[in-house]
Amino acid sequence: MIRNRLKELLAERNLRISRVAADIPNLSRNTITTTSQNEGKMLQLETINTLCQYLNIEPNDFFEYLPFDVEAVVSTDHETVFDGLKDYNKNAYSVSAKIYPFDFDLYLFKKRINESSGSIKKTFDLVVRLDHEVELSSKHPNIIKFEVLLGHADDKKSYEKQKDEFYDFWNKQLTPGFQQFVKKEIMEQCHDTFSKYVKKQLDTFFEFKFRKLQFTFTFEDAFLNKDFSTPRIRLQSEDLPF
Repeated sequence: MIRNRLKELLAERNLRISRVAADIPNLSRNTITTTSQNEGKMLQLETINTLCQYLNIEPNDFFEYLPFDVEAVVSTDHETVFDGLKDYNKNAYSVSAKIYPFDFDLYLFKKRINESSGSIKKTFDLVVRLDHEVELSSKHPNIIKFEVLLGHADDKKSYEKQKDEFYDFWNKQLTPGFQQFVKKEIMEQCHDTFSKYVKKQLDTFFEFKFRKLQFTFTFEDAFLNKDFSTPRIRLQSEDLPF
């Protein structure tokens, strides 16, 4: 797993991307932004060379590397979370969706491959939880807050089995930069899943205006404090106000 440290390097020097783009005419602001966010699959040698010269650093200062990969995958069973949506009137003035507390499972894979041992994979079980009721409206944007937990919600032993190895992996094997890197992947996977299935149920007629999903990474025991009932989502429609 490899990432560039451009964002940190610019922050250490109090450099803004607009300033760097102005100083380096052959690199666009968009290229510098994409690079700093580690969003591109490919990074050209010319870009690396120019940025290393500009920052007066060696390539090994520009990159950070760990001898394994990490991948976040949402469980294929998550469709059941969104059961229970009711139909709504497409001619209504607005539509709102009341979402009750629910969980969905997410797997974090630590993968490594080398010549002597081949491919090795370790799986950590995570739960992404909405622990409070949220009402979303076609009129107003909303923030939905999730908590990321460790273990299974229906298995009290899963947390104890994984916690020592997971905390060693998270706190000792991942650097702070890679922790943020993995958190970003988890958030993107959850956002894509939640967006896809809620919008699918609500139909493209309704522009579903949740503006932001917020995540708290506690990695506490997912089995504990699960006191809400069966997950469900309920639609409501509001008639024209006249």
